[in-house]
Amino acid sequence: MAKTIRSADFRLTARQILQSKKRPQTEPWEDKVTVLLSVATLFAVFWDGWLHNNSTTLDSFWSEAHIAMYAGLTALGAWIGVVFVKRQPRGLKKLNISMEAVPYGYGLALVALPLAALGGPGDFAWHAAYGFENQIDAPFSPTHQMLFLAGGLLGAIALASAWHRPGRVLGLKQLWPAILSATAVLAMVSFTFMNLLPWFWTMIPSDDFQQNLLTFKDAYAPGSGDEVKHVEGLYDAAINYSGDVFPYYLFSNMASIGGVLIWTAAFVATVLYVRRRWVLPFGSVTLMTTLLSVLFPFFTRFTNLEFIGALIVIGLLVDTLSHVMLQDDPVSRLRVRAFAAFVPLLVWGPWELAIALFGGGLGWHPTMWTGVLTTSMGVGYGISLIMFPPALPAVEESDAEVA
Repeated sequence: MAKTIRSADFRLTARQILQSKKRPQTEPWEDKVTVLLSVATLFAVFWDGWLHNNSTTLDSFWSEAHIAMYAGLTALGAWIGVVFVKRQPRGLKKLNISMEAVPYGYGLALVALPLAALGGPGDFAWHAAYGFENQIDAPFSPTHQMLFLAGGLLGAIALASAWHRPGRVLGLKQLWPAILSATAVLAMVSFTFMNLLPWFWTMIPSDDFQQNLLTFKDAYAPGSGDEVKHVEGLYDAAINYSGDVFPYYLFSNMASIGGVLIWTAAFVATVLYVRRRWVLPFGSVTLMTTLLSVLFPFFTRFTNLEFIGALIVIGLLVDTLSHVMLQDDPVSRLRVRAFAAFVPLLVWGPWELAIALFGGGLGWHPTMWTGVLTTSMGVGYGISLIMFPPALPAVEESDAEVA
Protein backbone atom coordinates (compact mmCIF):
# COMPACT_ATOMS: atom_id res chain seq x y z
CA MET A 1 0.00 0.00 0.00
CA ALA A 2 1.37 3.42 -0.91
CA LYS A 3 2.71 5.51 1.91
CA THR A 4 0.78 8.67 2.60
CA ILE A 5 1.63 11.98 4.12
CA ARG A 6 -0.70 14.52 5.60
CA SER A 7 -0.89 17.83 3.80
CA ALA A 8 0.26 19.65 6.93
CA ASP A 9 3.63 17.85 7.00
CA PHE A 10 5.69 18.02 3.82
CA ARG A 11 9.11 17.55 5.42
CA LEU A 12 9.34 13.98 4.13
CA THR A 13 8.21 14.79 0.61
CA ALA A 14 11.63 14.79 -1.05
CA ARG A 15 12.76 11.66 0.82
CA GLN A 16 9.62 9.76 -0.13
CA ILE A 17 9.97 10.73 -3.77
CA LEU A 18 13.66 9.81 -3.95
CA GLN A 19 13.24 6.50 -2.14
CA SER A 20 10.18 5.36 -4.08
CA LYS A 21 11.06 2.67 -6.63
CA LYS A 22 7.67 2.25 -8.29
CA ARG A 23 6.58 5.75 -9.13
CA PRO A 24 4.16 6.13 -12.06
CA GLN A 25 5.07 7.34 -15.53
CA THR A 26 2.90 9.82 -17.36
CA GLU A 27 1.47 9.13 -20.79
CA PRO A 28 3.35 10.82 -23.66
CA TRP A 29 0.34 12.95 -24.51
CA GLU A 30 0.30 14.35 -20.97
CA ASP A 31 3.89 15.51 -21.32
CA LYS A 32 2.95 17.18 -24.60
CA VAL A 33 0.24 19.17 -22.84
CA THR A 34 2.65 20.07 -20.05
CA VAL A 35 5.37 21.36 -22.37
CA LEU A 36 2.94 23.26 -24.60
CA LEU A 37 1.50 25.06 -21.56
CA SER A 38 5.07 25.77 -20.42
CA VAL A 39 6.02 27.24 -23.79
CA ALA A 40 2.85 29.34 -23.92
CA THR A 41 3.75 30.79 -20.52
CA LEU A 42 7.29 31.36 -21.77
CA PHE A 43 5.96 33.60 -24.54
CA ALA A 44 4.23 35.71 -21.88
CA VAL A 45 7.52 35.97 -19.96
CA PHE A 46 9.35 37.26 -23.03
CA TRP A 47 6.46 39.60 -23.74
CA ASP A 48 7.07 41.05 -20.28
CA GLY A 49 10.74 41.36 -21.28
CA TRP A 50 9.62 43.41 -24.29
CA LEU A 51 7.83 45.83 -21.95
CA HIS A 52 10.71 46.13 -19.50
CA ASN A 53 13.23 46.81 -22.27
CA ASN A 54 11.18 49.04 -24.53
CA SER A 55 8.83 51.07 -22.33
CA THR A 56 9.75 54.51 -21.06
CA THR A 57 7.49 54.05 -18.03
CA LEU A 58 6.15 50.99 -16.24
CA ASP A 59 3.70 51.93 -13.52
CA SER A 60 1.24 49.04 -13.22
CA PHE A 61 1.56 45.47 -12.06
CA TRP A 62 -1.52 44.59 -14.10
CA SER A 63 0.06 44.81 -17.53
CA GLU A 64 -1.23 42.52 -20.28
CA ALA A 65 2.04 40.56 -20.17
CA HIS A 66 1.81 40.03 -16.40
CA ILE A 67 -1.79 38.88 -16.67
CA ALA A 68 -0.87 36.45 -19.47
CA MET A 69 2.14 35.16 -17.52
CA TYR A 70 0.22 34.50 -14.30
CA ALA A 71 -2.71 33.04 -16.25
CA GLY A 72 -0.25 30.65 -17.91
CA LEU A 73 1.26 29.66 -14.57
CA THR A 74 -2.23 29.09 -13.16
CA ALA A 75 -3.27 26.93 -16.10
CA LEU A 76 -0.02 24.94 -15.90
CA GLY A 77 -0.43 24.48 -12.15
CA ALA A 78 -4.03 23.31 -12.59
CA TRP A 79 -2.96 20.82 -15.26
CA ILE A 80 -0.18 19.42 -13.09
CA GLY A 81 -2.71 19.10 -10.28
CA VAL A 82 -4.88 16.98 -12.58
CA VAL A 83 -1.86 14.80 -13.43
CA PHE A 84 -1.19 14.32 -9.70
CA VAL A 85 -4.77 13.56 -8.72
CA LYS A 86 -5.24 10.99 -11.50
CA ARG A 87 -2.48 8.87 -9.97
CA GLN A 88 -3.39 9.05 -6.30
CA PRO A 89 -4.37 5.69 -4.81
CA ARG A 90 -8.07 5.21 -4.32
CA GLY A 91 -9.50 5.36 -0.84
CA LEU A 92 -7.20 7.99 0.63
CA LYS A 93 -8.75 10.16 3.30
CA LYS A 94 -9.42 13.79 2.62
CA LEU A 95 -6.33 16.06 2.85
CA ASN A 96 -4.03 13.04 2.53
CA ILE A 97 -1.82 12.67 -0.51
CA SER A 98 0.50 9.90 -1.61
CA MET A 99 3.81 11.45 -2.58
CA GLU A 100 4.96 8.13 -4.03
CA ALA A 101 2.29 8.55 -6.69
CA VAL A 102 3.95 11.68 -8.08
CA PRO A 103 4.98 10.80 -11.67
CA TYR A 104 8.60 10.86 -12.75
CA GLY A 105 9.69 14.40 -13.51
CA TYR A 106 6.65 16.03 -11.98
CA GLY A 107 8.23 16.25 -8.55
CA LEU A 108 9.85 19.45 -9.87
CA ALA A 109 6.43 21.05 -9.59
CA LEU A 110 6.47 20.55 -5.82
CA VAL A 111 9.25 23.14 -5.70
CA ALA A 112 8.25 25.28 -8.69
CA LEU A 113 4.58 25.89 -7.93
CA PRO A 114 5.12 27.11 -4.35
CA LEU A 115 7.90 29.37 -5.66
CA ALA A 116 5.55 30.79 -8.26
CA ALA A 117 2.77 31.16 -5.68
CA LEU A 118 5.12 33.17 -3.44
CA GLY A 119 6.81 35.03 -6.28
CA GLY A 120 3.58 36.43 -7.75
CA PRO A 121 2.29 38.28 -4.66
CA GLY A 122 5.90 39.00 -3.69
CA ASP A 123 6.45 40.68 -7.06
CA PHE A 124 3.38 42.83 -6.51
CA ALA A 125 4.69 43.88 -3.09
CA TRP A 126 8.20 44.49 -4.41
CA HIS A 127 6.94 46.74 -7.21
CA ALA A 128 4.76 48.60 -4.71
CA ALA A 129 7.77 49.22 -2.48
CA TYR A 130 10.51 49.90 -5.04
CA GLY A 131 8.77 50.75 -8.31
CA PHE A 132 8.99 49.11 -11.73
CA GLU A 133 12.44 48.40 -13.11
CA ASN A 134 13.20 49.16 -16.74
CA GLN A 135 16.98 49.06 -16.52
CA ILE A 136 19.51 46.30 -15.90
CA ASP A 137 18.13 45.83 -12.38
CA ALA A 138 14.90 44.31 -13.76
CA PRO A 139 16.09 40.66 -13.85
CA PHE A 140 17.71 40.87 -10.42
CA SER A 141 14.87 41.59 -8.02
CA PRO A 142 14.44 38.63 -5.62
CA THR A 143 10.84 38.04 -6.68
CA HIS A 144 11.79 37.99 -10.37
CA GLN A 145 14.53 35.49 -9.54
CA MET A 146 11.96 33.29 -7.77
CA LEU A 147 9.73 33.40 -10.84
CA PHE A 148 12.67 32.64 -13.17
CA LEU A 149 13.60 29.58 -11.09
CA ALA A 150 9.99 28.45 -11.00
CA GLY A 151 9.72 28.88 -14.76
CA GLY A 152 12.91 26.91 -15.39
CA LEU A 153 11.76 24.04 -13.17
CA LEU A 154 8.30 23.92 -14.75
CA GLY A 155 9.83 24.03 -18.20
CA ALA A 156 12.06 21.06 -17.32
CA ILE A 157 9.21 18.72 -16.30
CA ALA A 158 8.61 17.15 -19.71
CA LEU A 159 12.35 16.55 -20.16
CA ALA A 160 12.64 14.96 -16.70
CA SER A 161 9.62 12.78 -17.41
CA ALA A 162 10.89 11.58 -20.79
CA TRP A 163 14.28 10.85 -19.21
CA HIS A 164 12.77 7.86 -17.39
CA ARG A 165 11.24 6.27 -20.48
CA PRO A 166 13.14 3.46 -22.21
CA GLY A 167 14.99 3.95 -25.46
CA ARG A 168 18.03 5.91 -26.57
CA VAL A 169 17.43 6.12 -30.31
CA LEU A 170 14.08 7.83 -30.84
CA GLY A 171 12.60 9.83 -33.68
CA LEU A 172 11.82 13.52 -33.41
CA LYS A 173 8.12 12.62 -33.40
CA GLN A 174 8.64 10.95 -30.01
CA LEU A 175 11.34 13.24 -28.66
CA TRP A 176 10.04 16.72 -29.46
CA PRO A 177 8.42 17.34 -26.04
CA ALA A 178 11.76 16.67 -24.33
CA ILE A 179 13.57 18.90 -26.85
CA LEU A 180 11.14 21.78 -26.32
CA SER A 181 11.40 21.25 -22.57
CA ALA A 182 15.20 21.56 -22.66
CA THR A 183 14.83 24.65 -24.84
CA ALA A 184 12.43 26.20 -22.33
CA VAL A 185 15.09 25.86 -19.63
CA LEU A 186 17.72 27.40 -21.92
CA ALA A 187 15.33 30.24 -22.75
CA MET A 188 14.76 31.00 -19.06
CA VAL A 189 18.51 30.97 -18.40
CA SER A 190 18.97 33.35 -21.35
CA PHE A 191 16.23 35.60 -20.01
CA THR A 192 18.06 36.04 -16.71
CA PHE A 193 21.04 37.63 -18.45
CA MET A 194 19.06 39.43 -21.14
CA ASN A 195 21.22 42.53 -20.73
CA LEU A 196 24.25 40.58 -21.92
CA LEU A 197 22.41 38.45 -24.48
CA PRO A 198 24.17 38.70 -27.88
CA TRP A 199 20.86 38.16 -29.68
CA PHE A 200 19.62 41.35 -28.00
CA TRP A 201 22.74 43.54 -28.35
CA THR A 202 23.46 42.78 -31.99
CA MET A 203 24.33 46.41 -32.70
CA ILE A 204 27.58 46.44 -30.66
CA PRO A 205 29.80 44.65 -33.23
CA SER A 206 28.33 46.70 -36.09
CA ASP A 207 30.45 49.20 -37.97
CA ASP A 208 28.15 52.11 -37.11
CA PHE A 209 28.35 51.39 -33.39
CA GLN A 210 32.12 50.91 -33.41
CA GLN A 211 32.65 54.13 -35.38
CA ASN A 212 30.40 56.00 -32.97
CA LEU A 213 32.52 54.79 -30.04
CA LEU A 214 35.50 56.59 -31.56
CA THR A 215 33.72 59.93 -31.22
CA PHE A 216 33.81 59.70 -27.41
CA LYS A 217 36.72 60.83 -25.30
CA ASP A 218 37.87 57.37 -24.29
CA ALA A 219 40.10 56.90 -21.27
CA TYR A 220 41.79 54.00 -23.04
CA ALA A 221 41.12 54.39 -26.74
CA PRO A 222 41.38 51.37 -29.07
CA GLY A 223 44.13 51.04 -31.62
CA SER A 224 47.72 49.89 -31.87
CA GLY A 225 51.16 51.23 -32.72
CA ASP A 226 51.29 54.89 -33.68
CA GLU A 227 47.49 55.05 -34.12
CA VAL A 228 46.87 55.83 -30.47
CA LYS A 229 48.79 57.29 -27.52
CA HIS A 230 47.78 56.02 -24.08
CA VAL A 231 48.57 58.35 -21.19
CA GLU A 232 47.74 55.70 -18.56
CA GLY A 233 47.28 51.95 -18.29
CA LEU A 234 43.97 50.14 -18.70
CA TYR A 235 43.36 49.65 -14.98
CA ASP A 236 44.08 53.31 -14.24
CA ALA A 237 41.77 54.30 -17.08
CA ALA A 238 39.00 52.33 -15.43
CA ILE A 239 39.46 53.69 -11.90
CA ASN A 240 40.22 57.29 -12.84
CA TYR A 241 36.83 57.86 -14.46
CA SER A 242 35.29 61.31 -14.63
CA GLY A 243 32.36 63.06 -16.19
CA ASP A 244 33.88 63.35 -19.65
CA VAL A 245 36.43 60.52 -19.77
CA PHE A 246 35.48 56.85 -19.56
CA PRO A 247 36.69 53.56 -21.12
CA TYR A 248 33.65 53.27 -23.38
CA TYR A 249 35.24 50.88 -25.85
CA LEU A 250 36.25 48.42 -23.15
CA PHE A 251 32.91 48.16 -21.36
CA SER A 252 30.65 48.13 -24.42
CA ASN A 253 32.62 45.47 -26.27
CA MET A 254 33.30 43.30 -23.24
CA ALA A 255 29.57 43.29 -22.49
CA SER A 256 28.99 41.78 -25.93
CA ILE A 257 31.88 39.32 -25.73
CA GLY A 258 30.95 38.27 -22.20
CA GLY A 259 27.42 37.53 -23.40
CA VAL A 260 28.79 35.48 -26.30
CA LEU A 261 30.86 33.31 -23.96
CA ILE A 262 28.08 32.84 -21.40
CA TRP A 263 25.51 31.89 -24.04
CA THR A 264 28.01 29.54 -25.67
CA ALA A 265 28.33 27.67 -22.38
CA ALA A 266 24.56 27.53 -21.89
CA PHE A 267 23.77 26.41 -25.44
CA VAL A 268 26.49 23.76 -25.74
CA ALA A 269 25.63 22.42 -22.28
CA THR A 270 21.95 22.09 -23.25
CA VAL A 271 22.72 20.20 -26.46
CA LEU A 272 25.20 17.86 -24.74
CA TYR A 273 22.87 17.28 -21.80
CA VAL A 274 20.18 15.98 -24.14
CA ARG A 275 22.79 13.97 -26.08
CA ARG A 276 23.86 12.20 -22.88
CA ARG A 277 20.40 10.64 -22.76
CA TRP A 278 19.46 10.22 -26.42
CA VAL A 279 21.02 10.05 -29.86
CA LEU A 280 19.78 13.32 -31.30
CA PRO A 281 17.51 12.82 -34.31
CA PHE A 282 18.06 15.26 -37.16
CA GLY A 283 15.98 18.38 -36.54
CA SER A 284 16.38 18.40 -32.75
CA VAL A 285 18.68 21.41 -32.58
CA THR A 286 16.75 23.16 -35.36
CA LEU A 287 13.61 22.78 -33.24
CA MET A 288 15.50 24.35 -30.32
CA THR A 289 16.83 27.30 -32.30
CA THR A 290 13.50 27.87 -34.07
CA LEU A 291 11.75 28.35 -30.73
CA LEU A 292 14.55 30.66 -29.57
CA SER A 293 14.37 32.57 -32.86
CA VAL A 294 10.80 33.67 -32.10
CA LEU A 295 11.46 34.38 -28.41
CA PHE A 296 14.61 36.50 -28.58
CA PRO A 297 13.17 39.11 -31.00
CA PHE A 298 10.72 40.17 -28.26
CA PHE A 299 13.61 42.12 -26.74
CA THR A 300 14.13 44.14 -29.92
CA ARG A 301 10.45 44.52 -30.93
CA PHE A 302 11.08 42.14 -33.87
CA THR A 303 13.14 44.79 -35.65
CA ASN A 304 16.13 42.56 -36.53
CA LEU A 305 14.41 39.74 -38.36
CA GLU A 306 17.63 38.54 -40.01
CA PHE A 307 18.56 36.84 -36.74
CA ILE A 308 15.45 34.65 -36.92
CA GLY A 309 16.84 33.18 -40.12
CA ALA A 310 20.35 33.06 -38.64
CA LEU A 311 19.19 30.99 -35.66
CA ILE A 312 17.33 28.53 -37.90
CA VAL A 313 20.41 28.16 -40.11
CA ILE A 314 22.49 27.59 -36.97
CA GLY A 315 20.15 24.79 -35.92
CA LEU A 316 20.45 23.09 -39.31
CA LEU A 317 24.25 23.37 -39.24
CA VAL A 318 24.53 21.93 -35.72
CA ASP A 319 22.06 19.15 -36.60
CA THR A 320 24.22 18.25 -39.61
CA LEU A 321 27.36 18.19 -37.47
CA SER A 322 25.59 16.06 -34.88
CA HIS A 323 24.42 13.63 -37.57
CA VAL A 324 27.99 13.27 -38.83
CA MET A 325 29.79 13.05 -35.48
CA LEU A 326 27.42 11.85 -32.76
CA GLN A 327 25.31 9.09 -34.27
CA ASP A 328 27.30 6.24 -32.73
CA ASP A 329 26.02 4.96 -29.42
CA PRO A 330 27.96 4.94 -27.22
CA VAL A 331 29.79 7.87 -28.74
CA SER A 332 33.51 8.39 -28.24
CA ARG A 333 34.56 11.26 -26.00
CA LEU A 334 36.94 12.44 -28.73
CA ARG A 335 33.99 12.99 -31.06
CA VAL A 336 32.07 14.79 -28.31
CA ARG A 337 35.04 17.07 -27.65
CA ALA A 338 35.39 17.92 -31.36
CA PHE A 339 31.65 18.47 -31.74
CA ALA A 340 31.50 20.80 -28.72
CA ALA A 341 34.48 22.78 -30.01
CA PHE A 342 32.98 23.27 -33.48
CA VAL A 343 29.43 24.15 -32.38
CA PRO A 344 30.36 27.72 -31.30
CA LEU A 345 31.90 28.29 -34.72
CA LEU A 346 28.58 27.29 -36.28
CA VAL A 347 26.73 29.64 -33.91
CA TRP A 348 28.79 32.82 -33.97
CA GLY A 349 29.96 32.56 -37.57
CA PRO A 350 26.39 33.05 -38.90
CA TRP A 351 25.78 35.66 -36.18
CA GLU A 352 28.74 37.74 -37.33
CA LEU A 353 27.79 37.17 -40.96
CA ALA A 354 24.25 38.43 -40.33
CA ILE A 355 25.67 41.58 -38.75
CA ALA A 356 28.07 42.02 -41.68
CA LEU A 357 25.35 41.60 -44.31
CA PHE A 358 22.26 43.12 -42.67
CA GLY A 359 23.45 45.03 -39.58
CA GLY A 360 25.44 47.78 -41.21
CA GLY A 361 28.68 45.84 -41.57
CA LEU A 362 30.92 44.15 -39.00
CA GLY A 363 32.92 46.84 -37.23
CA TRP A 364 35.11 44.59 -35.12
CA HIS A 365 38.80 44.41 -36.04
CA PRO A 366 39.83 40.97 -37.42
CA THR A 367 41.57 40.28 -34.11
CA MET A 368 38.23 40.72 -32.35
CA TRP A 369 35.90 38.78 -34.62
CA THR A 370 38.28 35.87 -35.10
CA GLY A 371 39.16 35.90 -31.40
CA VAL A 372 35.49 35.69 -30.44
CA LEU A 373 35.14 32.59 -32.61
CA THR A 374 38.23 30.81 -31.28
CA THR A 375 37.61 31.74 -27.64
CA SER A 376 34.00 30.52 -27.79
CA MET A 377 35.27 27.27 -29.33
CA GLY A 378 37.45 26.87 -26.25
CA VAL A 379 34.40 27.42 -24.04
CA GLY A 380 32.51 24.73 -25.96
CA TYR A 381 35.38 22.31 -25.51
CA GLY A 382 35.49 23.10 -21.79
CA ILE A 383 31.76 22.41 -21.42
CA SER A 384 32.28 18.98 -23.02
CA LEU A 385 34.71 18.13 -20.22
CA ILE A 386 31.94 18.80 -17.72
CA MET A 387 29.07 17.14 -19.58
CA PHE A 388 31.13 14.13 -20.75
CA PRO A 389 33.96 13.88 -18.19
CA PRO A 390 36.88 11.51 -18.70
CA ALA A 391 36.25 7.93 -17.66
CA LEU A 392 37.16 7.04 -14.10
CA PRO A 393 40.07 4.66 -13.64
CA ALA A 394 39.21 1.06 -12.88
CA VAL A 395 38.71 0.52 -9.15
CA GLU A 396 41.12 -2.01 -7.72
CA GLU A 397 39.57 -4.67 -5.52
CA SER A 398 41.70 -3.60 -2.55
CA ASP A 399 40.57 0.02 -3.00
CA ALA A 400 36.96 -1.06 -3.09
CA GLU A 401 37.35 -2.92 0.21
CA VAL A 402 38.88 0.17 1.86
CA ALA A 403 36.03 2.34 0.60
